[in-house]
Amino acid sequence: VRDPEDSHVTKSLRLVDSLLRKEMPYGPLFYRYNGDGYGEKKDGSSFEGNGVGRLWPLLSGERGMYEALKGSDPDPYIKAMEGAANEGYFIPEQIWDADDMPEKGLFRGKGTGSATPLMWAHSEYIKLLRTKTDLAGCDMIPEVRKRYAEMKTALKMTSWKKNKQIRFAYASYVIRIIRDEPCVIRWTTDGWRTKSEAALTDIGFGLYRFDFGPGSFEPATGLTFTFLYDGRQEGTDYTISIL
Repeated sequence: VRDPEDSHVTKSLRLVDSLLRKEMPYGPLFYRYNGDGYGEKKDGSSFEGNGVGRLWPLLSGERGMYEALKGSDPDPYIKAMEGAANEGYFIPEQIWDADDMPEKGLFRGKGTGSATPLMWAHSEYIKLLRTKTDLAGCDMIPEVRKRYAEMKTALKMTSWKKNKQIRFAYASYVIRIIRDEPCVIRWTTDGWRTKSEAALTDIGFGLYRFDFGPGSFEPATGLTFTFLYDGRQEGTDYTISIL
């Protein structure tokens, strides 16, 4: 969807490689995310609702496709997926990343007690080989790539939520206010000397929104708002500076 050299992608990958990448004897594998608790426990006992997340070979397939699209060599990631396979060439869901525990059938760099074969991993392997051969993402939708990678279409919208309270927004952007309960938004731009209000629209999925269209506010001003519930004012003011 994004150009491989997009700054958001390249910055994210530096963090991914720092936190989630692990070099195995046969190549690089990756954890799903830091703090993952889905996997055998530290002592090698089975997962029973909590444990330690291990390495997922399918993620090497994802990364290899990225490297191929960027023009880099995907072979280290192909070899990593192949190296993770068992003697029957089945690629497991997760790879044991600690010292060998022969009594529990756990060996460093080989599959854990997770799903084997994991068909998702096998499909990623096939996609990676196809991507290398075609020099193109085999599951890339041309229209999507044109819109976001070639035309670099940007969504000119900024969203505010209770758990993501933005402080700034561009005057030329849509400013979307999102809540998880029905309410009325009351707003001002002059310190409550004047005010306006409107009910948020039910958009389904338990969400409600109100949009301020582009040009609703002048640059270098501020939008201050609060919420009303059945006529009762929340009592907290929120402010977005308009750029």
